[in-house]
Amino acid sequence: MKVKAVVFFVITLFLMLAVLSYNRMDSAVLSGGIGGSPHNWIGHAGAWCSIILFHLIGVAAYLVPLMLIIRSLRIFTPGAGKTSSFCGGMLLVLAGCVLLFGLAPEPFAPITDYLGLGRRQVPQLALSGGVIGQVLAAPAFENNTINV
Repeated sequence: MKVKAVVFFVITLFLMLAVLSYNRMDSAVLSGGIGGSPHNWIGHAGAWCSIILFHLIGVAAYLVPLMLIIRSLRIFTPGAGKTSSFCGGMLLVLAGCVLLFGLAPEPFAPITDYLGLGRRQVPQLALSGGVIGQVLAAPAFENNTINV
């Protein structure tokens, strides 16, 4: 039991480092568009993991390692609770955040611009809720003439 908890904690720390060291240029490096190595602290695996998280769930990707760290610390306390209950609760919290972030992308324009998920000039099209939030909750955008 304790060995699993330690392994879960170590994996959670790696995920946290991967998300915190996300760089918008890593996708270009991984696809071969530019030379070099990823800027992510965990290397190629961390770059892939953070790119997938940020593109799928947007700014809510910062919540994933936070919730996993809380759970991994909670495992070592008595009465830690069921892992299945935690997973269900985490999915519900992430779904709610993704929908809220996707519903109102404008306040997150500076963050999404920094992350490479949108531009400040067109905040309505930013992926603040990721692709999932964009598909499920993004407001309609009628302007067909976007100035680049």
